[in-house]
Amino acid sequence: MFTPPEVAKRISETAEAAGISVRALLIQAGLGKNTMSNMRNGSALQYDSLAKVASILGCSMDYLVGFTDSLNIGNSCQIDEREADMLKRYRALDFGGKARVDAYVDEEYQKARLEGDSEKAAT
Repeated sequence: MFTPPEVAKRISETAEAAGISVRALLIQAGLGKNTMSNMRNGSALQYDSLAKVASILGCSMDYLVGFTDSLNIGNSCQIDEREADMLKRYRALDFGGKARVDAYVDEEYQKARLEGDSEKAAT
C-alpha cells in the first residue's frame, strides 16, 4: 500500500493520462485546492474522498492506493502500466499523429483477425 505522497503521485498521473487536470478533478470531487499538497506532505485522503476520485478517474481505489498495478477503466477492461503510458503518449499527439497511429493499429488488428480466422479454419 502506498503512502499519501505516493497516492497523490498516482492520482496526478492517472488524471493526466485521462486528460483531466488535477484542479478540475479536485473541483469535481468537492475537494479543496490544497488537497494534493496536503497529501504530498503526508496527509491521507479520507475513504469517501478517495472513492469519489477513483470514480471520476474511472479506476479502482485499489489502483490508487497501490494494491494493484492494473488500471481498471469503467469496470469493463483493465490496462497495465505500459498500456496506460501508451494511452498518455497517444493523447499528446496532434490530429495527424493520431490518424497515423489509428491507421497502423487498424492494419495490424485486421492482420491478427485474418490470422485468427485462418487458424480456426485449419482446425
